[in-house]
Amino acid sequence: WQKLNLDYLIKNYSLQKNWDGVFWDLADSEPSRYSSRQINIDNVNLCQKDLLVNDKWQTAMADFLQQARQKLPGQTMIINGNSLTLWQTNINGRMFEHFPTPWEADGTWTASMKQYLNILPKENKQPAVYVINARYDKNLPDDYYQQMRFGLTSTLLGDGYFSFDNGASSHSELWWFDEYDVKLGKPVAKAVNTTGLTMLVQPGLWMREFENGLVLVNSSDKKQIIKLTAGKYQHFQGTQDSVVNNGQTVEWLGLAPRDGVVLIKY
Repeated sequence: WQKLNLDYLIKNYSLQKNWDGVFWDLADSEPSRYSSRQINIDNVNLCQKDLLVNDKWQTAMADFLQQARQKLPGQTMIINGNSLTLWQTNINGRMFEHFPTPWEADGTWTASMKQYLNILPKENKQPAVYVINARYDKNLPDDYYQQMRFGLTSTLLGDGYFSFDNGASSHSELWWFDEYDVKLGKPVAKAVNTTGLTMLVQPGLWMREFENGLVLVNSSDKKQIIKLTAGKYQHFQGTQDSVVNNGQTVEWLGLAPRDGVVLIKY
């Protein structure tokens, strides 16, 4: 299957010539969960135990990614599904789908951000490429714009790409937000947790400075308040969430749980 799949894609889609890279979807590390009964993985022996099935699947997926790298040496390759160390050497990164990704460790913001900011950049092939995909969840108390801001500002703590849509059932939205037009410029510092001024990835009030502005993220379950440099930052003037993006200068800022904000210098 590994050879057939790669040969088919390379031949029919000209992956080596017409594309910058490929995204391998559904890179799941535990196929045993898809069956209520044990799986017969070789069609010869009796059904194997889940741990054996998962182990052999993970090893085979690592082989597949190695073969893909050999056949597509110059292409960018990313996966979703899992941050398994065994898979990281031959790929450039991953997409964190439904951020904070429910199936990443314990499903918390911290679990996804540890991988995004600290762990995977040390394991992946350069150039490293990461995508934070947040979705609108009508069951959350946070409103539409707040959910988007939380995902976007979390992404801006690192150097990844961001998307916001309706989730796995509909990744086709082309929603555009005021924040996308803000010209922050290049980052001038790494992200820092202002709660104790540490880079340890844990819940708190996070901040990252850019040439033309500042990004703040409250990943905790409590409202956070911060004093900013007087006369330096303001909310940009937006047309969507005008309560937040109101153009006003800011010195003391209160940020709700699971929220973020983009400020500009003036």
